[in-house]
Amino acid sequence: MFHDAQNRLLQFEEMFVGTLTQPRVYPQEIVKLALELSSATVILSHNHPSGHLKP
Repeated sequence: MFHDAQNRLLQFEEMFVGTLTQPRVYPQEIVKLALELSSATVILSHNHPSGHLKP
């Protein structure tokens, strides 16, 4: 989620989809979009599709 300086949502974007064993995350793509949107904050999240919290 990309927010402005007043914490208003600018854009919600699902950026990457990986597999159970190979996440495909490119930080430069996150930064690129944040700069394009002039975003003040970025909130990132991920899930554990296996249901196990241990890496």
